[in-house]
Amino acid sequence: MKSRALTGPALVAFSALLPRVAEAGNQCADIWRTVGSLVPEVIAVGTGPEIAAEGGCLVTGLRIGGQRQYAVLATIDRLWWSDGLPTGDRSGPLAIPETLELGIDGLRIGVFVDDPVWNYLMEAQRQAAGIDIRLAARWSPETQILDLDFMKVDFPGDNVLLASGTLTDLDPADFGAGARLTGLDLSVTTNGLFETYLLMPIGQALLAGSTDPTADVAAIKARASAAVAAAPIPDAASRAALIRLIEDMPNPSGTVELTLLSDNGFGLTAFAPFVSGLPPAWTAVSGLIDGARLTVSYAPGTDAPG
Repeated sequence: MKSRALTGPALVAFSALLPRVAEAGNQCADIWRTVGSLVPEVIAVGTGPEIAAEGGCLVTGLRIGGQRQYAVLATIDRLWWSDGLPTGDRSGPLAIPETLELGIDGLRIGVFVDDPVWNYLMEAQRQAAGIDIRLAARWSPETQILDLDFMKVDFPGDNVLLASGTLTDLDPADFGAGARLTGLDLSVTTNGLFETYLLMPIGQALLAGSTDPTADVAAIKARASAAVAAAPIPDAASRAALIRLIEDMPNPSGTVELTLLSDNGFGLTAFAPFVSGLPPAWTAVSGLIDGARLTVSYAPGTDAPG
């Protein structure tokens, strides 16, 4: 898969943590002080911020959240970044680095409970469930184009997400609200990934009030397959791949690759239903891809149903 760039939203979110840095002083410390002011849930740091041996900035032993009952708790073994944020005075509310490389090792997410035994056992269990992330992106202030050259998210087991893409009209003056996605390459290898992170929120939304989930899932899959067959997707192989993926639900196994190109681009608000974890109506999905160039492939693994 060609790595060109997405994670506009992710980069913009992280960019908000990198506002103006004074020319003098320790740039890593300056940036981290801003992070602390914007993310008060950062409650512990093992070491750093400091200059990493390979260059860039390094923080280890990071702990975020988990200060109240049932609050989300995230821990990171190692956070590294190197950015091309120009120093000196700059206008605009959002300082977007012209280049950014980001590395996260050992990201673990859990829930804090007011029970020391539970927290101890859950933290021990999460040690085997670390997520590693690598990201490289470029932004041109002249053209206001963001290229995410590469993003890789390594989940536990044989589960990997690769993404790249392009955002246009990324203007710091409006906090990126007018940005449009014009290209996306996505590859997801799932062997339990879907069940671990998406099955529960999607299933709870689709099956709310169901008294016969097995029958209702079969009906939902039949309707989804029929909708894909009638969708404005010129490529027959892509339609067939999507239908096979639907047939393998709720236990897909294998690699899904998707390429989406649009001359006009998609406003980021068009992806809000997906980001929220709620399954959007098919009409919204169909409208999203209408006029775009979409190709999809699905290579089922040995554990795929059927």
